[in-house]
Amino acid sequence: MSNYVIIVLSFLAGAFVSAVAVHVCGAYAVWLVTLALLVVSYLYATSVLRENLKDKVF
Repeated sequence: MSNYVIIVLSFLAGAFVSAVAVHVCGAYAVWLVTLALLVVSYLYATSVLRENLKDKVF
């Protein structure tokens, strides 16, 4: 699967999940999506840092 397909599918999945969240939670959906993006960003950043620290020799 190409990177383009993965990006497009992730945007479509995000849009679908956001639409469901708006339908279920109403105005709180913006906060839920924001929280989810912060969690994903934190997990990605920590995994990148962890991998970079493994490569360094002290």
